[in-house]
Amino acid sequence: FTYRVRDADGNPLAGTDVSVLNDRGREVAGGETGADGRYATPRLAAGDYTVRFERAGYFTVNRSERGTQSVTRPITLERGLATLAVNATDSRTGTPLEGATVKAAGESVETDADGRVDLDVPVNDEVAVDVSLTGYDATTRTLAVGESDRTVAVSLARLPNLTLSTANERVVVGDPSPGARVDGV
Repeated sequence: FTYRVRDADGNPLAGTDVSVLNDRGREVAGGETGADGRYATPRLAAGDYTVRFERAGYFTVNRSERGTQSVTRPITLERGLATLAVNATDSRTGTPLEGATVKAAGESVETDADGRVDLDVPVNDEVAVDVSLTGYDATTRTLAVGESDRTVAVSLARLPNLTLSTANERVVVGDPSPGARVDGV
């Protein structure tokens, strides 16, 4: 089988992963499309095959073929997005974190009162998600995104914080300071 893999605009898609699976789901051939978007399988025994075309940012295409003759086929891959819902919480209390900044796939959005934000990210790709909030240790997670929506929980740890305040305007050596307070996390 020979395939010409293109996007919806007709542009060749070099580097698309191609897998040829036999009737038992076992990969018997595979590789990547060339600069012209072409992929040709090696000679295959007569039989039924599934040919899978995968590329980050595009929906996967599965094509059923009967291996009895040589064929050339065009394949069109469609770009796609999935919704990635991020729920940000305090790692110690589990409280939702409103106003946390979530960055992924070129977007930067703040979480709502429930500590949640929805982002549109490319399908079939790995996405780095950065979550930060003042007073908390920022975190980055790399997530695999398939072709359906996904929800992920991210817990942020508070940074150590120490606040000192005095009750007196002056301190005399040897006198106790009855109103001094130390607050900490």
